[in-house]
Amino acid sequence: MINKKKFPKLSKETLKLFNEKGYLIFDFIDKDKLNEVRKDLYLMVLDCLKLNYPKFIKKNKKKITAKSFVLNEGLIYLEKKNHKFLANIYDVIARTTSFLNLICDKKIVQVINFLLNRNKSSNLYINSNSIRMDMPNDKRFYYGWHRDNNTYIKGSDFLQLWMPIISNITSEIGGLRILEGSHLANLKTSETNNEKKLQKMKTAMRTNYDAIVYGKENFKEKLITLDLGQCVIFKNSLTHKGGLNKSKKVRYAANAFYHNTY
Repeated sequence: MINKKKFPKLSKETLKLFNEKGYLIFDFIDKDKLNEVRKDLYLMVLDCLKLNYPKFIKKNKKKITAKSFVLNEGLIYLEKKNHKFLANIYDVIARTTSFLNLICDKKIVQVINFLLNRNKSSNLYINSNSIRMDMPNDKRFYYGWHRDNNTYIKGSDFLQLWMPIISNITSEIGGLRILEGSHLANLKTSETNNEKKLQKMKTAMRTNYDAIVYGKENFKEKLITLDLGQCVIFKNSLTHKGGLNKSKKVRYAANAFYHNTY
């Protein structure tokens, strides 16, 4: 694990460890940029509540100035009323300037290019960028065990980044479950055939949360938890799934795929 507040030292040992494990944890995400995204998310949820549920605003007028209240109790309230409100916020925030500014940070680009064995300033293609907003004890929209090279651009050389946005991601709020070293085995799951069919059709798929991994017993399962400012970067063939949110708060986790443009 690389755990430095400053830009990490990238070496042959770093690359070797990444290639062996299939992932690495870094600690260099710009917290000022994180705060900008947090502020914008807060305003989006607050605006949605003001527009659609003014009674909620009136009832909680002393609490709505607190970002944590709006981003947790406020969003949970919207989700209970109508999932379309969360879905709209989810769609919009992924394409906002503050979020794109965060995931296109120079340090992230340099590290991704290093791990892809490219020049550190090379251009990258980004897709699947989003902020997951997972409700407590609700796995309707979770992805089961999968590897992303089965579901995205066929043959593309890409890495995935995953990180907390609003608060630390603890084991209770649901970290990222991975099978360490599984990127070398190209494991299949009970969903693999369906994934490949949809990939040919260029259609995304949400794997069943209870999908079975064939050969899972041969790999060590790890639950990755992260503090604000940390991120995990992993290979597209690493088998993984999101941990269930067992807390009383929303789990906000950013995700982005970085592709070699060549």
